[in-house]
Amino acid sequence: MTDPVHHPEHYSAARFGCQCIEITRYMTFPAGNAVKYIWRHADKGNPVQDLEKALVYLQWAAEDWNEYRLPPIQAGAQLRIWGLEKLYLGSTRDIYLGMNYILHAQWAQAEDAIARRITELTTDCGMGKLL
Repeated sequence: MTDPVHHPEHYSAARFGCQCIEITRYMTFPAGNAVKYIWRHADKGNPVQDLEKALVYLQWAAEDWNEYRLPPIQAGAQLRIWGLEKLYLGSTRDIYLGMNYILHAQWAQAEDAIARRITELTTDCGMGKLL
């Protein structure tokens, strides 16, 4: 039996080797939420909506970066995100690039990568693979 409060299936460690919170807890709120929506986009039944929400949070993360220079992830926390490589390996190229750009505060590039994935999902040829 799964625990929907502490271990919801859509943030499961099964696919990526860690839970989403193990990465996002060390991130700023907007960057962490962008990662969360990207992470679960293939699992909750509406991938385009989740990726569109990720774009909104990416824009807010970029605003925070431009105004306050808040890094997307706390210094030294990269050592704790051991599962991210598994996320990359199980993803499409644009999801991989988007997550990598977020970790390096390259907001416009992250938005472009996620927008490309949305376009792919909303065309006839892109509906096959959700990751």
